[in-house]
Amino acid sequence: MLHRANPDLVYLTCGNDNLSLGRAFTPSSGEQAVDHYGFIVDSIEELHAWYHYFKEQGVTLLDQPFAHGDGAHSFHLLDPAGNKVQPIYHPAVSGQRFSHAQ
Repeated sequence: MLHRANPDLVYLTCGNDNLSLGRAFTPSSGEQAVDHYGFIVDSIEELHAWYHYFKEQGVTLLDQPFAHGDGAHSFHLLDPAGNKVQPIYHPAVSGQRFSHAQ
């Protein structure tokens, strides 16, 4: 499934795999940079649980959980190396983990 969230952001989704491609605006030095890393959570409740966990641990939070126009919910934080990370609940892919028969 292909979904364009806005002119600078498109999602490619297959099963529970999701690739988000965002148009990068490079710094004036011309160096390329990663805007952020994201990971899918299974529910809005899990997203909020992660938010509260990170807050209790003193992690640098850049915003609070918020709703996107496409039904997704997310927030952003900084990892120890200063990379921006986005935990995200997305109804098109969340909660679709594959189970493997033993």
